[in-house]
Amino acid sequence: MSDATPIPEGTPEQSAGPPSSRKRGLLADPVVRTMVYISLGLVILFLTTVVGVLVTGVAAPTGPRSVAERQVLMALGSGQARAGAASAPYINALIAAGNLPAARVALSQARGSVSATTPVSDLDLSEARLLSADKQYENAVSFADKAMKGYKAKHDALVAKGGTTAEKAKSFGYGPDYYDAALVKAYALVELGRWKDAVAAFDIFISVNPTASDILIDRGNAKVELKDKAGAEKDFREALRFVPYDEEAKAGLKKIGVAQ
Repeated sequence: MSDATPIPEGTPEQSAGPPSSRKRGLLADPVVRTMVYISLGLVILFLTTVVGVLVTGVAAPTGPRSVAERQVLMALGSGQARAGAASAPYINALIAAGNLPAARVALSQARGSVSATTPVSDLDLSEARLLSADKQYENAVSFADKAMKGYKAKHDALVAKGGTTAEKAKSFGYGPDYYDAALVKAYALVELGRWKDAVAAFDIFISVNPTASDILIDRGNAKVELKDKAGAEKDFREALRFVPYDEEAKAGLKKIGVAQ
């Protein structure tokens, strides 16, 4: 299984210009984006409850409304990380909440609780997210790569065992975290203006998420920077196929001078 779709020869060199104006940064990460939305929803719910109490004197129930909300609340409310890679959800929740200092402490504690030789791909991915949030994009790319290699190695080890274990591993693939790491890497590369590498990283994510219109648009914008007009047009039109009224996809077509 190839990690990325190769870029054809003749692709223009990387642009030295600034990153695309349509930068998603940390929120492009689906896990972090979900946590941010949940956190915002909980804040709104809390404020609504406070107003309700002030007006009516009666408190409405404010418990988590979904499993995802409950997991975030448990992660943030626990006040501490679990040992090793099990603390990754807690660290990710801290990053989503914008509490980077606490995330750094939790990550350091998590790494200190495991052997230096123990693979901790989940922690490497959390570190890549944290570094990206801290605008340390080169280091974010390195840790995203490290996480991807760890997930791939784990998959390959299961396949090597043969039998039903191998069959399950093959059907499951590298796992969603592998592709999330590719996306974290892609956006760090966008921030660095390394467009060709960013497109390759987007390719990995889109290979298993072909209907992700927002990611298609971002890959299209990266191709614009590479002067790959045909490739950009294809991505923008594919995004419009899934979200027909997407204004950013339409703006992309306008930017490269083709009719909608």
